[in-house]
Amino acid sequence: MMLERVRPERAGIHPASILRYLKALEETGFTAHSLMLLRHGKVAFEVHCKPFRPDIPHMLCSCTKSVAATAVGFAIAEGRLSLGDRIVDLIPEKLDGPPHPFTSAMTVRHLLTMTTAFREFEPTTDDWTRDFINRPPDHYPGAVFNYDSMGTHALCEIVQKRAGSTLVEYLAPRLFEPLGIAPNEYFWAQSKYGVNMGGGGGEMTPEAMAKFGLLYLNRGRWEGRQILPVGWAEEATAAHVRCASCDGSFKSGYGYKFWRVQRSGFACLGLAGQVISMHPDKDIVFVGTANGMQTDFHYFHSEYMWKMLYPEIEDAPIPPDDAEYAALRDVVDKAEAFLPAGSHRIPAAARIYTGRYFPASPNRLGIDGFKLTPGETGGELELHRGCHKHRVPFGYGKHIPGPPALMDFAQKSPSVFPNGCGSAGVWVDERTLVVHCHVLNTLEYFVLTCNFSQNAVVLSIAPYGIHKFDNLPCAITHVFPQESFQEASK
Repeated sequence: MMLERVRPERAGIHPASILRYLKALEETGFTAHSLMLLRHGKVAFEVHCKPFRPDIPHMLCSCTKSVAATAVGFAIAEGRLSLGDRIVDLIPEKLDGPPHPFTSAMTVRHLLTMTTAFREFEPTTDDWTRDFINRPPDHYPGAVFNYDSMGTHALCEIVQKRAGSTLVEYLAPRLFEPLGIAPNEYFWAQSKYGVNMGGGGGEMTPEAMAKFGLLYLNRGRWEGRQILPVGWAEEATAAHVRCASCDGSFKSGYGYKFWRVQRSGFACLGLAGQVISMHPDKDIVFVGTANGMQTDFHYFHSEYMWKMLYPEIEDAPIPPDDAEYAALRDVVDKAEAFLPAGSHRIPAAARIYTGRYFPASPNRLGIDGFKLTPGETGGELELHRGCHKHRVPFGYGKHIPGPPALMDFAQKSPSVFPNGCGSAGVWVDERTLVVHCHVLNTLEYFVLTCNFSQNAVVLSIAPYGIHKFDNLPCAITHVFPQESFQEASK
């Protein structure tokens, strides 16, 4: 069941305020994917920037931790474990020997509040829980707040062990089904040991994220029913640990995988701009998905919401403003993921180079050559490597679908991206084309810059996201012989 939609005025929100917010966000260069604002349980505003769609689950990154903590809450209520249970007693089979006294003192509560005995670390084997519990401790548990994803993963394994099922199977009848979240609206990746990845492997559609936030805003109640254990929402979102913000997001405390944030709110926060922010004083939920990896700050959308939209939300409905609402609808209907300013027509200076195959100098990608084929509304970049051709079709100012060809260069990537890519480009000057290529089933996009200089054509490719690339960023170059360039320029 979908959430009810209303005009923003009915929720006490001025359409003009939303327009100013969207304009300011665009000027930052921030790559927002979807934005939703709920008031009194209804969607008062939403935008899904093409090529991103509301029906495709989006990576949650560390927002996954809040969902994992919800499973812990259910398990505690059902008597499967308690906050004071020692971790070494819950998973003794993971110990490689007698545990350090600091490790022995760790409890479920310590893992929920990020006050374990360890600093954050990268696992060295595929058994992440074993790596976590056997590493030398850094301090006594409960003494220091240290952000640590492996502790959340260990909690997932503990719940799975006690429940006798995967975490996503455990949550389906307890959380997803009561909220009307269908199986195609969420996904949760597993480790090689079959454990749902608690640190950041979850995906949800923006609407599913909004329902999750609304459930916690309403203290675990949904349509008159108590879905979460009584008192869990309040306890999980309270500040159990004081912590300072180091990224400008005004974090002031940490609960059970929920952050305390400004405006008396609490939030699920994930890498690159994944946000579910809840504010009881104004009865709002804000959802944002994004890829902020190209900017210094990952939370421009929520920061600007707090600064620009939040103070202007009225206590009661306001009269409709049809002109401003029509202007807002036009912006929403035409919304595209961020592109730099530029022309949607191929410049005359670059036209002579299009449709030609350019053999490439030796490069890190092993690309043999490339070609730019233009059209009236867009074009296509084609990369040749051996017998393979990697196609990147793009629209001028509008993202169009294409294959996830550039992910072939990733060091580690899933084998299937069912929704492919969406790419758009602009000519930022007389000789430079910039194309943004977004992969829809993961958190990754590529910026391709093709520059036609006086003596060479250079195609640079830079990735922004969560994947590891041994050979990117990379520049692919074709150098003109001097006489050939002079002839082509006549």
